[in-house]
Amino acid sequence: MKILILLFFALIISGCNLTDSDQNEINQNDLQKTWVNSWEEQVDSVKIFRPENFMEFPTVRFRAIYKFKSNNNLTYRVLAPNDAHYYSEGKWNLQNEILSLYDTDDVIFEKYKIVELKNDILKMIRIIE
Repeated sequence: MKILILLFFALIISGCNLTDSDQNEINQNDLQKTWVNSWEEQVDSVKIFRPENFMEFPTVRFRAIYKFKSNNNLTYRVLAPNDAHYYSEGKWNLQNEILSLYDTDDVIFEKYKIVELKNDILKMIRIIE
């Protein structure tokens, strides 16, 4: 009986060692696709992105698009003041849940905290420094 009680407490204690970061670890492979900002779904400061083939997105003046490649290369859509939006190249880096986007000069131009990443949705909060 004592062995069963000790075993029970050992299982409880070992389960308590899990941290939020262990349970919410982000798989970089899930990020590696083209994500389109679905701002129609956004609530508060959480930016919502969907895979490019998720739906036909309504026409708007500008919609952010990020293509995360497996070699940490990035193609992203740039907002132009004359509405002649274009794509540029850069790099991306993911440390825990912090996603940093770099331009061709290795300068961070966007930084996000990923709050959810699934096959069909990416939710991020922009970090302003």
